[in-house]
Order: sequence, then structure tokens, then C-alpha cells
Amino acid sequence: MIDFLLSQLIDIYWEIYGTYLITCENQIRYKSHINGVSTTRIGGNSSISGYSKFEGKKISLSDHELTNGCRLGIDTHADTSCAGRHIRILEYVDGPTYNVAPFHSNYKPLEKIGMINGIAAVDTENGKGYILELNNFLDFTNTMDHSLLCPMQARVNGVEINDVPQRLCRTVNKDNQKMIFNEEEINIPIDFHGPIPYIPIQYPNDIDMEEFQ
Repeated sequence: MIDFLLSQLIDIYWEIYGTYLITCENQIRYKSHINGVSTTRIGGNSSISGYSKFEGKKISLSDHELTNGCRLGIDTHADTSCAGRHIRILEYVDGPTYNVAPFHSNYKPLEKIGMINGIAAVDTENGKGYILELNNFLDFTNTMDHSLLCPMQARVNGVEINDVPQRLCRTVNKDNQKMIFNEEEINIPIDFHGPIPYIPIQYPNDIDMEEFQ
């Protein structure tokens, strides 16, 4: 009985704080759950009250940055996903803001961080491109070069995150070291920056929006 009630509470939590990953090809929505870089909600109630339209701002990325992109790090130590400068904002999430603490308690938390819904472009080696819609990400689009993905938000909704390096896998197969959308048969390779798994992403321009899946 206790296990059942706990399961129900977890489902309610994800309904309130869930985020979404969407592939533009089929507009299939994956409810993705926030877990965060140690976040503490401040002010307001716990639910999202609405969305504010993003009116656009000057892109602060150089030509080199636009061409080379950045990393969407897969971070199991983060309880909330974080949007960096290469995420294109679609809208602001109205509701509570958060104090965001790093790995050590002696560091001062960043205060009153809001959330955004945004998109990132992914190019793959086979020539196919995808748009990932990343919702309810903490807004660091003015200050952070790279972005962070909490992998649990994908895994609990059927999106596989196989972030063990292929050379360390006991069984080597085509699914090693990939993010996999099984229903759409979409596989996105995972790279490594040292020991940290990541997906290379870019700021999506208007052409990307038209051409990518």
C-alpha cells in the first residue's frame, strides 16, 4: 500500500514539474521529469502559472560559436536541466523562480533563476538533422556556454540514454553510446568530453527550423 501511494505521489510530482523533449519530425511529446543542480524553489506556488511570449533578442554568439555549437551535457548530478547560450528561447515559463546551488555547499547559490522553453539543433554524422524542444529548463542563456540535460527526464518516458562508452560496454551493439527515440527509430550519438557524456548541439536558425526533422 505504501509503495502504491509513493508511486502516485511521484506521478503527481512529474505532472507538475515535467518537461518535454519533442522531435519535430512527428511532434511526439515525451514527458520529461526534472530532477536539478540542487534547486530550491522561492516565491509563488509550486505550479506553472502560464507562459510569456518571447519577443526575441540579439544573438550574442559569434560566427565561430554559431558554427561549432556547444555541448548538451548529460549530467546525472543535476536535478534540473539547464539552458545555456546556444538554446533558442521559445517562451518564458511563468511561475516560481529557483535558487541554484553547485556541487559544494560552500559555494553561493545563484538566486531567482527562472525557466524557459527552448530548442536546440542536432546534426548527426549521417547527414540528418533534428530539433530538440527542451522545456522547463533553468534559464542561463545569458551566462552559460554549455547546457545540461538531466537524463532521468528522458528515461522515465521511454527515451533511452545509453551513456556508457562503447569500449566499456560488456556487449557491443548498435545501441551503445546513443540517445534513442524507439518509436521514431531515431538514434542520436553521444560523445564524451573527458568522462562527461554529451550531445553536440547548435543554436537553430530559421533554415534549421524548416529543414531539420
